[in-house]
Amino acid sequence: QNDGPENKQGQYVTKHKPINSRMSVESPKFAGLNVVKQHQLVQDVLKAEIADMHGFSLKTAKPRGD
Repeated sequence: QNDGPENKQGQYVTKHKPINSRMSVESPKFAGLNVVKQHQLVQDVLKAEIADMHGFSLKTAKPRGD
């Protein structure tokens, strides 16, 4: 359950911090990596930014045609 409006980034906001966030990342660096490895790559980069988030949903993909 959320307690605030959803902002343009897909986050439900409170007075202090996002409680839920969604992100989609497309990168050619994902070639040859399974979904778990793709998510680990992104989460390692965003570690500090997502540390205090209550929920974080991530979708990764390789660019089409690769």
